[in-house]
Amino acid sequence: MVAGCLAACGAWTGETFAGDADNPKGYFENVRLREAVDKTVLRALGCDPLGVDPLPPIEIVPQQPALRQVVETVLDREGYDRQRPWLFKDAKMTLLWPLWLSMFPDALWVIVERPEDEVVRSCLGTSFMARHSGDAGFWRRVVAAYSERLKSLETASPQCHRVNAGEIASGAAERLEAIAVAAGLDWNGAAVGAFVSRDLWTRRNEA
Repeated sequence: MVAGCLAACGAWTGETFAGDADNPKGYFENVRLREAVDKTVLRALGCDPLGVDPLPPIEIVPQQPALRQVVETVLDREGYDRQRPWLFKDAKMTLLWPLWLSMFPDALWVIVERPEDEVVRSCLGTSFMARHSGDAGFWRRVVAAYSERLKSLETASPQCHRVNAGEIASGAAERLEAIAVAAGLDWNGAAVGAFVSRDLWTRRNEA
């Protein structure tokens, strides 16, 4: 939802994964960057390319300078004209933030907050996540591991911004507007309001 709102304000995303029954609005994850960088690095580390289990040790991600050229090549091939900010969304960046931070030290990071119970319920109710485990305790451990890494990211980068997904879904977009402006985007409240689906959010969190 947050990435879609920022895209509605002009952030360039390139070719992204389309929506489906689990996420009708679309995933806003660049297909090539997710596959060529995040999943490739996780496999090379002997970790789960889906970012569930096993996870890489916290902050133990080797710098790979050549990967910046991979990213630049993807952007060029997909037609990025460098006239506006570009956005890459992928939860697995939480596991690989030292690598991304070394490649793009001035990047702005957006951390989306949700209550733990909602995250666990979402994992259990989303088909491609639930196949890993149907145990709520398993997902609470995964959430804790991700939270620990996000705290380390916030210590390492002054460009981290947190935003609450529930507030945006309820129409309180002030925090998101500030983030969009900080990212160099033109805030478009009408486009954001048209994109956010309160009913969809409510159905997902009541399931």
